[in-house]
Amino acid sequence: MYSEGTRQPKRVVDKIAHGEFPDLARKVGAIQEKLGRGETLPELVAVEGTGSDLILIEGAHRTTAYMALRWSKNVAAFIGSSPLMSKWYFY
Repeated sequence: MYSEGTRQPKRVVDKIAHGEFPDLARKVGAIQEKLGRGETLPELVAVEGTGSDLILIEGAHRTTAYMALRWSKNVAAFIGSSPLMSKWYFY
């Protein structure tokens, strides 16, 4: 929805920077404040897509916050894979 089907968090960051999605911007801003205070956030959850792509399952707002901050530290994530992943409804 926010990334217009691209699954690219950077696209969402750019749209927020241009004033789109004010409700999402508030949520992302609150997450950025937590990160600024040094809070540890839950792990992201993703699955392997085609090639080296990862498809985010859980943590879209957190990912957007990290991207907007140009976060350079490691981010904990659970990564799943399956040879049948492409048959999954949300793939």
